[in-house]
Formats: sequence, structure tokens, C-alpha cells
Amino acid sequence: NQRCALGVLALASQDKIIRTMVEKAGVAELFLDLIIAHDFSSQKDDIVLCHAIVAMAKQIAISENARNKALKNEDAKGLDDTSSIVYATKRMIIKAADARKNAGSSHKDGRGGDIDDGGDDEDDDGGVLSELKKDNARMMENLALEGLVFLSLIGEAKRQLLFPSDKAKNQAEFIEALMNLCSSKTNRAARFGGVQVLASLMRSSKDRERDYNKELAKLRQMASKGLGPDQSAQLAKAAGPPALAKRAANYLVKKGVISVLVRTASAYKHDSNGNGDEGEEDDLSMKEGKTQDATTSSRMKARRKSNTGMNEKMVEAMAFCFKKIAQDEANRGLLVQQKGLRLLSELYNLAADIMDKHGGPDSKKGMWREDCAVALARVAITTNPALYPTGSMYSMVRPLIWLFNDASHELHQFEAGLGLTNIASTDTQVRDYLVMNGAWSACINLLASENQQIQRVGIECMANLVVCEKSFERLKKSEQDIKLFLLFAKSDDLKCQMAASGGLAMMSQDPDIAKEVVRLGGKKVLEEIKANASTAAASSPDPSHQAVLARVNVALQYIQECA
Repeated sequence: NQRCALGVLALASQDKIIRTMVEKAGVAELFLDLIIAHDFSSQKDDIVLCHAIVAMAKQIAISENARNKALKNEDAKGLDDTSSIVYATKRMIIKAADARKNAGSSHKDGRGGDIDDGGDDEDDDGGVLSELKKDNARMMENLALEGLVFLSLIGEAKRQLLFPSDKAKNQAEFIEALMNLCSSKTNRAARFGGVQVLASLMRSSKDRERDYNKELAKLRQMASKGLGPDQSAQLAKAAGPPALAKRAANYLVKKGVISVLVRTASAYKHDSNGNGDEGEEDDLSMKEGKTQDATTSSRMKARRKSNTGMNEKMVEAMAFCFKKIAQDEANRGLLVQQKGLRLLSELYNLAADIMDKHGGPDSKKGMWREDCAVALARVAITTNPALYPTGSMYSMVRPLIWLFNDASHELHQFEAGLGLTNIASTDTQVRDYLVMNGAWSACINLLASENQQIQRVGIECMANLVVCEKSFERLKKSEQDIKLFLLFAKSDDLKCQMAASGGLAMMSQDPDIAKEVVRLGGKKVLEEIKANASTAAASSPDPSHQAVLARVNVALQYIQECA
């Protein structure tokens, strides 16, 4: 009788008012008994179980006591060495994927996705039975993913979801099912929920750049009304340490998450061309509010979806995933190989359009712009520019320059500087393009930073930009730029000295610029640097002194020839 009553409450908890009453009465934790007792070998009561998982997962997301009880593995029947709630959620994700296959509405497309085969069942009374199977499969997908969305907010649940012990028997099937749901071509809600899960799995308690608490406001509201600031802070802390988030990102990369995200974006474009499920929202909980702001005008919605077909929350999660993936150098080449670079540029341009037209100092619109730009900067730092697909390198310039002025953290400015310095090392055609598109002026802005590392990357990038027609044209007209090189050539920082003296050596190849260097007292400055570098090189094993000396000698030689 108790099990039947819990089943009824689980189903009724889909209603917000009833669920709130259940949570206040402390009944939600009893759903764990229903989950533990479920027979996974049977399809009976699978939908009831999914509702119980959702109710329990929401309680776990907002209650530390519920987390402590539900995420212990002692009641997990010894299966997979994980807690019962995590084990049940993984099994239901797998069963939901199987239900989709059995419904006859999709088959594998050879890339891990699913496509509608349009088949009809001759014995199902005009397709009614087939449609019922499809609806049941969709409901299971949405409910199982909704539970997974809330579980993925919690660090211990992440560990159990991705890194169970060797006893786990269904891990590969779970990951495959999750990835397929993320790129589903027949269920937009599953797509949305799947990518939210991926983002949460890669998010740590230290991810504050985008205000973690506000990012999860929608999910918390769905979980429980009126969360106080203390509970919000607890939820942020419960996300887990950075090491776990990094491990999760690298694990998912090995499982093909980059290609999955690219396919997911393609599926939305497929929808926007009129081929998807019209009218279905990008929301797991169809009855509990929209992911889009209700006050947003229809024109804004149309423009927001014009390029990708995705709403802002979806793009936000996808951009965050790419930023976390690019954090590890080993993943950056895969981003280039698996078409992640093109998608990042598209998402950045969409965000830039939104921020430029509708943003403001207090606006959150298009704030994924920085995540896209940071991911692109990280790729640019370590990737050989010759390996970029045609046109991709040029599309990275605008995001990197934007970071110079608008990054929320100095680290991102530094990363953008390193990335642009690498791109500027390519050839004169690329350097001309960079100078014409504002790279030189942006680097000068970096020189005004109080952070010496940012100053250094600014002068290093300018040194790489020097040898091109557009830079020479600028230097002939701007004595201030030459003075900057002379100033940094006298810096106490050896790397700044190396970059600035190298820039002076290269610009002095042009007779007119060499004469201007002399007129500005550059010859005397270079001779002083030469004397100091010679003394330092004789007494220090640091090869940087020899490097400075070599660059200064080249500059003086060009100046002497011009004289």
C-alpha cells in the first residue's frame, strides 16, 4: 500500500503545488524507497519511477540532508557501486533510449544520432499505437533527463555518474544514450536537457566568472520556490572541486562530446529549416515555465534563433562546455579537427550581435560571448595556424581583440594576447589583416595595464606584427609607437626587452623608420642596452641576455647602414 501511495505522489508531483506540499511534508525522501524497490528488468511502472527520480533529484539539489542520505551507495543493492538514485537514473536514461528505438521512430544515423525513418506500423490501427509508443519514449527521455539535470549539479553525483568503480556494468551504454539524447533530431527538449547536463558536469564550485548562482536560478526555481541565499551558496559549493570538473570535461571529450555538440547545433538548424518538431519547447518540464523570458518579444525570439535555431540558455551552456574543454591543451587540436572552431565562431558572432544591439552594463544578454572568445583564444595559443581550416583563423581575430578590452578577468586578456601573438607569427598577409582590423591599437591598450605579464604579451604581439606593410605605414606616421618600443626595450623584464629590441631590429630594416628611431634618441638607447646586456651576459648564464644583445646588434647594424 505504501508503494502504491508513493507512486501516486510521484505522479502527482508533476504539479508544482502538489510537489511543494510533498517536499514540505518531508515525503520526498520516501521516494528513495520506491526507487530502491523498482524492478529494472520489467517495463512496469517505469514512468512512475521516472517521476520519483525527478522528485528525489530536485530534493537532492536543494537539501544537504537529502544529499547526504540519497547519495550514499550502501542502499544500492550492490549494483555499480553507486547510490540507488544515480544507478536508477542511469538505467532509465538507457531504457529511454531503448524505448525510442522500440517505438520505431528512429534508427542510428552512423554518427551516434537518431533520425526519423517515417515508417508506419500496418498493424497498429492507423498508426495510433506507434504514436503512443513515441509519446511514451519522449516522456521517458524528458523525465529521465530532468532528473539527471538536477543530479549533475552535485559533485558527488557527478563522480558516481562518470567515474563509478570497475563494478559498473552499464557505463558505456549510459554515456552512449546520453550523447544520443543530446543530439536527438526528434526531441528538442531532450537536446536542451542533455546539453545542460554536459555543462553542469563540467562546472565546478570555482566557476564564478558568470555568477554561478544566477546561472542556475531557473533550475532552482523549478526545484523549489523561494530558495534563500544560504541554500543558493550551498548549491554552488556542492558543484564539486575544479579537479573533478576538469576530469569530467576530459572524460567527455574522450567519449566524443565535441562532435556531439556540433551535431546538436546542426539539429537545431535542421529544426529552424522546418524539419523538426514544431511547437516543442527547449524545456524538460513542459508545465513548469519556459526557458525563455516570457516578456521577450516575438521579434527578439526570431532574431535570437536566426543563426543557430537555439535559445540563449542552450547556447550559453554549449559555449561554457567549449570553454571548459579548451582549458586542457590536449583537447584543443580536437576542437579544430572536429569542427568545433567554426561553431564557436558562429556562437560568438551571434552573441556579439545581441550584446551590441540589446546589451548594456547590467544586461546578461549574449554573455556567452566571453566563453566563446576564451575558448578560441586557448585554441589559438597552442595550435599551429597552418592547421586551421580555410578562413577559420581570420574569424578568430575579432573575438581575441574584443577580449583585450572587455574580458572580465586579466587571465582572459593574457590568453587572448598569447593567441594573437601566435597568429601574428604566420605571414605578412595575416599581419596586414590583423593591423587593419585593430590588432595594433588593441595591443597598445594592453601596454597600459598594471599587470607586467599583460604588458609583456602586448609588446610581444606588436613585435610579431611589425614586419608587414601596414605596420611600416603606421610607424612612419606615429613617433609614439616607436617611443613605446624604446621604452619597453629599457624594461627590467628581460622578456619585454627581448620583444621590444626585436621589434626595433625589424622596423629598422626600413630606412625611413631607422632614421626616425635615431631622431628620437633610439641609437643612444640601444647602445646603453647593449652595454648592459654585454655585462649581464658575461656574469649570468641566462641566455635571455645574449638574445637581447643579438637583437640590439641587428638594430644598430641597420641604423648604421642607413646613416
